[in-house]
Amino acid sequence: MSKVLIVDDHPAIRMAVKMLLKNAGITDLLEADNGVDALKIINNENIDIVILDLNIPQLDGMEVLHRTIKNKPEIKSLILTTHTSDHFALRCLQMGATGFVSKNEDLTNIVTATKAILSGHNYFPASTLAHSRSRKITNEEQLVQTLSDRELMVLQQLSQGFSNKEIAEKMLLSNKTISTYKARIIEKIGVKSIIDLTNFSKRNGLI
Repeated sequence: MSKVLIVDDHPAIRMAVKMLLKNAGITDLLEADNGVDALKIINNENIDIVILDLNIPQLDGMEVLHRTIKNKPEIKSLILTTHTSDHFALRCLQMGATGFVSKNEDLTNIVTATKAILSGHNYFPASTLAHSRSRKITNEEQLVQTLSDRELMVLQQLSQGFSNKEIAEKMLLSNKTISTYKARIIEKIGVKSIIDLTNFSKRNGLI
């Protein structure tokens, strides 16, 4: 029987995912509400698939995905997130995730995606797969691609109005480190203020 780990900091989402999977006959389920606990479970249990939210506390989903692929490459990763932008889906695909489902869509897609992954297939939006094959990208899309995974997550949270301190606490980093990431992001995408940064994120579907 396949063992699935559900990682999301919202209890209602975890409960909904568990109900959907149980109704589909997938009953060996574990859960975590932060990145640190998720990695502990991943390292100590024989997990087949991790269903992973990107915006989780302590260690963000991108970092959990990176460490999982590095240390436990046999584990499949299905990203379940509010992010609808192809930037995030494409980044996860390039990192080695095996699926991507938006919470803004029908949650029953989780069952379809999980079954597809257990059968050896990837599950990504058609637009993401098309984008991954296309070489026609805009200048701003090129700028987004220059950002590291951690910079992309910091950019998303800055654009949502979180302070350096709040982001640092959530990501288990120092204020100085977040300030450094913020300076790098501003330099890379060529903006002058948080307002410009937020507008950039909106134009590119990052928030």
